[in-house]
Amino acid sequence: MKICKTYWKKGKNLFLLFQLILLNFNSYSQSVTFSGYVVEKNTKEKLIAASISLPGINKFTTCNKYGYFSITLPPHIDSIFVEISMIGYETLSEKILLDKNYTSEYILLPESKLLDDLKVYAHTEKVSNSSKISTISIPIKQLKDIPSLMGEKDIIKAIQLLPGVQNGTEGSNGLFVRGGGTDQNLILMDEAKVYNISHLFGFFSIFNGDALKSMEFIKGGFPARYGGRISSVLDVQMKDGSKNGTHGEFGLGLITSRLTLETPIKKDKSSFIISARRTYPDLILGLIKKPDGSVIKSNFYDINSKINFDLNSNNSFFLSFYSGDDNFFQGDRESGDGKVQYRFGWGNNTGTFRWNHVINQKFFSNLSIIGSKFNYSLNNNIGTYSQGFSSNLKELGLKNDWDFFGYEYHHIRFGFNYSRLHFSPNLTTLEDNGNRISQSLEKIIADDLAIYAEDISEISNKLSVNYGLRLALFEPLNSKLYSFLEPRIALNYSFARNWSMKGAFSKMNQPIQLISNTGLGLSIDAWVPSTNKLPPQNSKQITIGISHDLNKKMSFEIETFYKEMKNIIAFKDGKSLFSTIEIFRDRDFGNKQIIWQEITTKGDGSSKGIEFFLKKPKGKLTGWASYTISKVTNVFEELNNGKPFFPVHDRRHQVSFVANYVINNKITLSSNYVLGSGTPINLPESSYQHFSKNPFTNNPEYSFKEVIEYNNQRNNSRSKYYQRIDLSVQFAKQRKYYKRTWEIGFYNITCQKNIFGYSAETNGLLENEKFYKTKSIKEYSVLLFFPSISYYIKF
Repeated sequence: MKICKTYWKKGKNLFLLFQLILLNFNSYSQSVTFSGYVVEKNTKEKLIAASISLPGINKFTTCNKYGYFSITLPPHIDSIFVEISMIGYETLSEKILLDKNYTSEYILLPESKLLDDLKVYAHTEKVSNSSKISTISIPIKQLKDIPSLMGEKDIIKAIQLLPGVQNGTEGSNGLFVRGGGTDQNLILMDEAKVYNISHLFGFFSIFNGDALKSMEFIKGGFPARYGGRISSVLDVQMKDGSKNGTHGEFGLGLITSRLTLETPIKKDKSSFIISARRTYPDLILGLIKKPDGSVIKSNFYDINSKINFDLNSNNSFFLSFYSGDDNFFQGDRESGDGKVQYRFGWGNNTGTFRWNHVINQKFFSNLSIIGSKFNYSLNNNIGTYSQGFSSNLKELGLKNDWDFFGYEYHHIRFGFNYSRLHFSPNLTTLEDNGNRISQSLEKIIADDLAIYAEDISEISNKLSVNYGLRLALFEPLNSKLYSFLEPRIALNYSFARNWSMKGAFSKMNQPIQLISNTGLGLSIDAWVPSTNKLPPQNSKQITIGISHDLNKKMSFEIETFYKEMKNIIAFKDGKSLFSTIEIFRDRDFGNKQIIWQEITTKGDGSSKGIEFFLKKPKGKLTGWASYTISKVTNVFEELNNGKPFFPVHDRRHQVSFVANYVINNKITLSSNYVLGSGTPINLPESSYQHFSKNPFTNNPEYSFKEVIEYNNQRNNSRSKYYQRIDLSVQFAKQRKYYKRTWEIGFYNITCQKNIFGYSAETNGLLENEKFYKTKSIKEYSVLLFFPSISYYIKF
């Protein structure tokens, strides 16, 4: 297989390069290693990104994403003073004697919700010390306090309030990061790729905050271990479950209920957690019939579960699952042909098996077997006739990551990941009087392989660098092999106390594409592999910034970026995903041409901007403020007469404020404020009537006339500015065996009429006994004001 030959040829050269780098490092045969896991006291959960500081010798590190850390110390050090800290936990301080290598488990105690203003905070990771750039980690607890639509906590809605991130339409979960599209975000949940994050047509996301432990969001300066997308990375970790005792949460809201239960299987050794949500509008709407006799039902559910087991201090095993589905039904309406029913559904399933292995104090390994699936289906029944349309993507993968801490000033990471992907972009089903005909377009299998190596190096006490290489190979079977070499580098220079200048360069490639009917506002997406005609997307991004720690509770960052994107795709004018059905219907099945190439076109894009970010993660008052000014431009040879245009996610200015204030142990206030300039929209300049045949049947009986609206310039107008204020208040009370919380929230409390969409309407006018037709543009707004009330119990 071509992918294996190319992997061997290029892969061995990559590892030989890093071997030479390692051989040139000094040997530390007499050094001492200090290592271990950091865990939470109540649950024994391993804590991600906890800070470990050795102030006496000016050494500092953080735990990796599995809660493990290791520091190699200079020779002849016989004792150290250690401070281990993390936001939301009390600092652990102790003196350790080092007559030999030392490893242990370090336990942090959660601090009370009401913080003492006079408390002296220990050293934690400063933004001015970190080599990370364009990377944001926010505690899940803080994200859950942010006011939300209908009281349903949603980390995606919170991420939309960060600098450099634009949302889609009002209430949607789209993430447009630094000019990129929604398909250009690598979204991981326990290392499994998630291909669609929407519930309820995008008003909610699949992430249940009660089941999550941590999140890290990267929009630039990408480490070499991440790849496959060109705009951002959202890495989400699920909770492991309590090993000390049984804990749980129950929540009841206006449209959803959720339940989380975690318990030891064997105390201090293994545990189990399950978290489930379900909406119930379908139970209410199902009782209400419209005048024509039809009913509408809609619901979603999701389930997160995880089992973990510590075999010994060096080996831990994890098995996690996610399953979620959305269902929409409208039916039992009588027409001339009989009863009409319409069904639409989509869902995700993921599974991950992980083995964490401490080979020795300096060498850590994580081995994962990963599965992921996304599918959706549409079904329309009219009397005895039915038609359906569906699509799915399945992935099965293996990955291995190693952390090497064997050198005093280097943290080396390397590894590989391999996936086999099964694409079924579109399956149509026709049935009449019980005679079913099922016809499928090509099912494509592709191999995706990558190896990487990176080094976080302290060149001096002022300069640190994270540099690496990633070799990626992608091969649809019996098609062209694509290979990519992706250099990454991020630098941090501390030019003054608590001040640093940062810079980064990243090259990224994306070998799978998403074709989507964004105009419908539904989750009708089809993932397809790159082909000879539609090559992989790629991007190059440069970021420069300044970071400043104002004090121990606040920091400030300014970043400017420039990004070039090649081979991004879009529908041709007048085409949509349902155009594939028309091509399918009339297709010569001896022709092996891949049909999505006939309705899509490729182009280029660029984005640039400046971001300001002030954050305060500690104290009674927490939150952040951000401002982004940016510009996004696309150029497609087959769109807009080849002239540049602004895509729908080009929002020039966006301001956001997020604040959570703890009055006391019983009352917490939270608020958001968002202000953004208008986004580009297509408003018609003229129209004509067009005779269309039913795409499924080609039968004149079901043919219809449609009005085609068009304009000479793509996205020729801009919507009105966007503004929203959300408020919420929590009233908590500690009972003997549980803690109960009432939360009252107000979404868009000022009733701002933010635009959801536009439509062109034809109006009749009778004047001087003559009839005239006039055109008008109508604005649509949703969620003008939405109060909510929720009740939670935590035990």
